[in-house]
Amino acid sequence: MEKDDFRAYLIAASYWAIQLLEKSTKKVLSYEFAYDVELNQSMDKGGCEEFAYYPEDDGKVCLQQSIDDVVALLVRDSKVPVWIDIDVKTDSSKTTTLRLVCAGRFTNKKDRMYYSNVGQGPFGIKIAIQIEFDSEEGGV
Repeated sequence: MEKDDFRAYLIAASYWAIQLLEKSTKKVLSYEFAYDVELNQSMDKGGCEEFAYYPEDDGKVCLQQSIDDVVALLVRDSKVPVWIDIDVKTDSSKTTTLRLVCAGRFTNKKDRMYYSNVGQGPFGIKIAIQIEFDSEEGGV
């Protein structure tokens, strides 16, 4: 996957995640994004030649990343995680932080990305059960 294509999927998934949460909470969120990225949450150890693995990702979390940071972090030799769950983590008046929970298997084959059959590439859009809001109204 090319970086520009991944960027488009990331931005679209970010908007959808925010819109889904807005509909369920009736709260208006910021469309200025930051990302907390949790790498290799599938605990993949390798062993399948079909995928690329990065052992240095084990237990790695990258906080408050920009869109450019996420693209640089997750597109490696035109390969991306086979799945990336995205949900809204926190909201302030200026920024919405989205959580990206990533598989440890990387691929450049569209048919191996979990959500490509619904047009989302590797992104699975989730709604968080609990979210921290920075407002006078409190949480959900």
